[in-house]
Amino acid sequence: MRQYRDYLENSRQTDAPKLNHEIEGLFPEVRDLLDEFPAQRFNFVLSGRDPNIVARLHHAIGPADEWRILISSWHAKTIKNVRALGGAISCSFSLPGFVGTYALYRTGFMFAKKKFAHDALIVPEVVGVSYIANRQLVRQLHDRGVRVYILGVETREQVNRLRDAGVDGFITGNLPACL
Repeated sequence: MRQYRDYLENSRQTDAPKLNHEIEGLFPEVRDLLDEFPAQRFNFVLSGRDPNIVARLHHAIGPADEWRILISSWHAKTIKNVRALGGAISCSFSLPGFVGTYALYRTGFMFAKKKFAHDALIVPEVVGVSYIANRQLVRQLHDRGVRVYILGVETREQVNRLRDAGVDGFITGNLPACL
């Protein structure tokens, strides 16, 4: 963990040399997770914009396991960095991408967008006064090849409502209450 903190601190200093970590030093558990659960898919949330972090995670994953990974970030630059590496890693919408897509939906101009570069949308069920997990938006995103996952699901009632809306999955901090 200390190596990771040192790396982050050095990456913020433009005149400081980058630390040359081995993969084991930056993402030690990623390879273990992929090997231990060979049929499982994983979502990694990258909160920063550092292209070195993206490259190191990509290297730790390896080409044989790219199909199992979904990268999420609210930063468009991070998603662009993942896409620039090529391969089969899926990416979710960034915050600007989500806002633009929702604006297309709310204004009725979603028909103008036949396909999105993003593979998934990961958002809360409700954002402000907008109910995001509605059947019509989910269907329109599915028609364009986008999977929809909802954050912050805490009750069985929410699970039922989201299932009826057609979402692909949900993220919860209280699995027993959702079963």
